[in-house]
Amino acid sequence: MSTGQKNLFFLLFIAAVALYINVGSYGVIETSDARYAEISREMYASGDYLHPNFLGIHHYHKPPFTYMITALGYHLFGVNPFGARFFLQLAILLQILLVYKLAFLLFNNKKTALWAAIIYFSFPIVISSSRMLTTDPFLTTFAILSMYAYVKYRKSNKKGFFYLFTVSLALGMLTKGPVIFIIPVAFIIPYSFTEKTKNKLGWHHLLAWLIFIILALSWYLYLVINNHDFLSYFLGRQTLDRLSSNVFNRTEPFWYFLVFGPLMGLPWILTLPHLLKKKKLFSPKTNLFALLLGILIPLIFFSLSASKRILYILPIYSLLAILIAHLLNITENRKIVNKIMLWFSLILIIILAI
Repeated sequence: MSTGQKNLFFLLFIAAVALYINVGSYGVIETSDARYAEISREMYASGDYLHPNFLGIHHYHKPPFTYMITALGYHLFGVNPFGARFFLQLAILLQILLVYKLAFLLFNNKKTALWAAIIYFSFPIVISSSRMLTTDPFLTTFAILSMYAYVKYRKSNKKGFFYLFTVSLALGMLTKGPVIFIIPVAFIIPYSFTEKTKNKLGWHHLLAWLIFIILALSWYLYLVINNHDFLSYFLGRQTLDRLSSNVFNRTEPFWYFLVFGPLMGLPWILTLPHLLKKKKLFSPKTNLFALLLGILIPLIFFSLSASKRILYILPIYSLLAILIAHLLNITENRKIVNKIMLWFSLILIIILAI
């Protein structure tokens, strides 16, 4: 086992301890946490995994993946807070691993990859997302997985990764609907111009997208066949109305993400003003430029949306972590910066875990 692999496994071990310690010692909190836990409990108790219910009433606000995976946690560990949050912690661990792998693919540097994983896990928004049961951490996992699979496919030309790309998008559709496309597309389109590829369109691509359609739309089609009003309800009220109006009382000012987003990226966000001075690094057709667009475009999109919750932008922090890690790795006097940030991140992880 190489030093890089040892460091990665050590980080994942520390992260697992920090995530799972005390995760079952407190009950469900806040309206979202309690609601998702209860819907999953009713799904587990009834055995009906296609019709989510909340207090005995059909609840189709979100697709069923989060409820299903939480119900599986209840099946394995009982109906308790630990069972409710078990797979939530596993999703965060997978995110850390995927951030490492995506960073390594983009910059071919194990140090950058390790720092990206450390930075990502030490973001306050990531730790806080592990303590509240919602769809966003699972959606984030599939968003990062889709970006990793696409980049891996472009670099290796292995068709299996394109299938993984479309399947991860499909699972994202079953987690929170079309919003899964926003961040991966914002990154993938500019990334596609960064390097030449020998990949050519073929029947594998058509089959992969066919699998996406079948998997992604399976639950929706089932409900539409049984209730024709469901399509207008989900696309209209649950998607368009959520983005354009205050129908769910989640409206916030335009500047909401512009103010609270950076706070959720402390302390690393403080290094950006210095690191971003080298404007030449961000010329078009570079990985850094693709990362930057993958962060800014979704940030603008969600700022324009009427409905706002801080976890909506959780996926962009994976790209932000990779961006900062690479810039730190190529900056001067990085040994001093690395030591300071390492100790700060370790202390932050311990504090947030407690």
